Amino acid sequence: MSGNQYAGYSDLTCIPVTLKYAREIITKRQSTVFGASVHNFSVIGAMRGKYEEESSYIVGVEDGTAFLSIVLPITYDETEMPLQPGNWYRFIGTLRDECLYADHLKVVASPNEIISHFLECASLYKSHFEGGSMSTGMQPVTSQMRTTASSMQGQTAAAATADSEKRVLTYLQQKNDSNGISAHELVRELGLTMAEITRLGDQLESQGEIWINRDDDTVEFFPL
Repeated sequence: MSGNQYAGYSDLTCIPVTLKYAREIITKRQSTVFGASVHNFSVIGAMRGKYEEESSYIVGVEDGTAFLSIVLPITYDETEMPLQPGNWYRFIGTLRDECLYADHLKVVASPNEIISHFLECASLYKSHFEGGSMSTGMQPVTSQMRTTASSMQGQTAAAATADSEKRVLTYLQQKNDSNGISAHELVRELGLTMAEITRLGDQLESQGEIWINRDDDTVEFFPL
C-alpha cells in the first residue's frame, strides 16, 4: 500500500488505534487524525478493573501498549454482559477527558481478532506516515501483537480449564453418589473426552477437591 489511504477524506466515521496512540491523541488534544476529523475510535484491551461512578460504569483496560479508562454507555446492563477482569473486549466511541466514551462494546472471542486489530492499526499508520519515522504509539505493534495474542491464548486456555473443572466438580456434588461417579459417565454427561476427564480429575484431586478410586476395571470420582 502506498500513500495515505485517507487522502481526500476530511471526515471519517471510525478508525482502529492502539491504546497508546489513543492516549497520544488525547494528550496532544488533536482535532484531526491522519488529516481528517474522526468521530469514533475502535480499541481493544484486557479489562483490569471496574468501578461505578454516579450513573455510569468505568473500566480500565490495557492492550500491552498503554492503559486507558473506558466510560461505558448509560444503556450498559451488567446482567446482560458481565465484564470479567482479564477478558478482552472491543470498545468503539469518542476520545475526550482522558477517556474513551464507548457507544458500543463486545467480547473479543478469538486471538485472531486481536491480531487483526493490530495489523489494521499498523497498516493505517504506515499508509499515512510511509517514508517517515513511526510514532512511539505504533513502533512496538508487531512484537506486541504476537505477545498479546499469545497472552490471550494462554488466558483463554486457563479460563476454559477452570470452567471444565467447575463443571466436573458441580456434577459430582449434585449427584452426590456414595458409590462414586465413573469416568465414563462424566464423559457421556459432560461431553468431554476421556483424556480431558483424566486430566481434570488429576488437577481436582491435587487441589483437594475430590478423590479418585482407581482399580484395574474402573475409575470412580468422589467429591470431598
